[in-house]
Amino acid sequence: MNKSLNHLCKICFAFILTLLIVVSMINPVYAYGGERLYKAGFIKGMSDSAMALNESEPLTREQLASIILEINALKDVALIVNLSSQYSDTDEISDWARPFVAYCTQSGLMQGVGNNIFAPKSVVKGKQLGAVMLRAMGYDVPWDDVDQKLMQLGIPIENKDLSRREAFTYIWDVITRPLCRDGSALSAKLGKGVITLEPLDNKYTSSWEPNRTWGTCPKESAYYDNGYYFILTKLPDTSGVTIEKFDENWNLADKKELAFTDGYYGGFYHGINYNYFILGNENANESDSFPVFRLIQTDHDFNIINSLNIGNAFTCIPFDFGSVSFAEYGEYLTIHTARKRYLTDDGLNHQSQITIVVNTNIMQVENDLGRFQPNHVSHSFNQFAFYNYDKLVLFDHGDAYPRSLILHIMDTTGREVLKGVSLIDIPGEIGDNWTGITMGGAVDMDGEYVFGFSRESGGKDSSRDVYICIVDKFNYSFSIKKITDCQLDSQSYSEPKVVKLTGDRFMLLWKKRYQDTAKPARKIWYTDDETTVYEYVVLDVRGNFISPIIEQDFKLFSHDPIFADGKVIWVGTHWQNSLCHVREVYMINVSDEWLNP
Repeated sequence: MNKSLNHLCKICFAFILTLLIVVSMINPVYAYGGERLYKAGFIKGMSDSAMALNESEPLTREQLASIILEINALKDVALIVNLSSQYSDTDEISDWARPFVAYCTQSGLMQGVGNNIFAPKSVVKGKQLGAVMLRAMGYDVPWDDVDQKLMQLGIPIENKDLSRREAFTYIWDVITRPLCRDGSALSAKLGKGVITLEPLDNKYTSSWEPNRTWGTCPKESAYYDNGYYFILTKLPDTSGVTIEKFDENWNLADKKELAFTDGYYGGFYHGINYNYFILGNENANESDSFPVFRLIQTDHDFNIINSLNIGNAFTCIPFDFGSVSFAEYGEYLTIHTARKRYLTDDGLNHQSQITIVVNTNIMQVENDLGRFQPNHVSHSFNQFAFYNYDKLVLFDHGDAYPRSLILHIMDTTGREVLKGVSLIDIPGEIGDNWTGITMGGAVDMDGEYVFGFSRESGGKDSSRDVYICIVDKFNYSFSIKKITDCQLDSQSYSEPKVVKLTGDRFMLLWKKRYQDTAKPARKIWYTDDETTVYEYVVLDVRGNFISPIIEQDFKLFSHDPIFADGKVIWVGTHWQNSLCHVREVYMINVSDEWLNP
């Protein structure tokens, strides 16, 4: 689809969103289709002071002009330009609406009804809604042929003043079906859609648990490659995975399972030439010869090529209280994760990071995996790994030695620390198992690394704010910027997911939770209910706001979101009832203005 048609789709869909917004201006009760549109993020709630239009009232054309511009972030532009309307019935247009009607006409968003008349107080008819839907789906249909085309597509609409219940049900039916000219669903094309996937025969909770103390191994992964989306999901009670391949319209193109036999599933990495899985087994006898880790190499079609058993790692439980991060440079693959170590002289099994560097050409471990690696971090709650050319850059969230967010810059094979940089020194007792900080993600930008985290603002168990840490990739200087401003004891923010958009722009996504004072301390920020919302923002690598903070109705992230085909995309898994769960694809359309400097 060309750029102008993409713009037309956005314009047409603004009309749809305009109708949807109106219903939320007076109360939280939504019609059949309206409730689904609201939950899917197509309807946005308005404040109590907003213009009140109840369900029985029509939407006028001048109101439509105003709301279309507001949705498309053009309302301020219209006020600044302040064009004059040339319609013969300009005097009938409300004073507040005149610049909006004129701008909509000038930009082609709306037209008159004929004879140089705009008819500002008239109502949008059913056929008009159908025509707009057709244009949004990529069809160029003359007005006289609109009814016939709608009939062919199986979405006829009666040309009358529709009730909002009828309009919402019609819109939901249209946007969620693959009716577009290219065979896709309009909800997917417009970037704010939600696609429901077939539930897998497994039950698992989301790997994203807001405000947790430490990281977790992802149970689900996603990536985009050569026009296809890939979703990998851990099979229940095994280390195997289900691999689903979807085309750009989210039609299932292929599905397979890899039934691994090891006891722990650590994570997945889509490399330049190969895919990799890291697995693990509990080493209860603390045997150096026991293969506590296992690396599996496949081609990009998931045919197994090679594997490597990894022992002599001073590890009794792999991935213990940590996450898994991969980095690749030439033939070297680094797996940066956590472990519970062998029993030591103090009678305890301590947790720390473990960094494994493998030469994948010969499938051989290159560095020492013993008790204390050069980049040792005790109580490492989260781990991230990058290669800066031939330098291995490792990030750890340490609770003990050191008690800080720390970077280690190492040689390619992880044998020697070249530099250590403490980004945030964490106050409190060494090894407290609570730092007041939770990491959400990290991305590798052109000249910087960006880490996203939440941090308590008023002492232990208090409200949290979202922060970013920006690290220069070449001299390792850094800055920390606060993104949100919580109201202590009334609202709190989760750790953010971080998604790279361009070389110098990225998106943060987080959960915002309002306090329910009826719930016990430390639990008030954790659950999903009517006091929880989701927000996102686009920033540049200097921490400048490229977009405002935007609220949208999301579900929990089952994996790190990805940026592909102009959209930020992820799968959210949530319980529908006590018997099954629902998997849905969520999308945020990323505008050109956010991407281009």
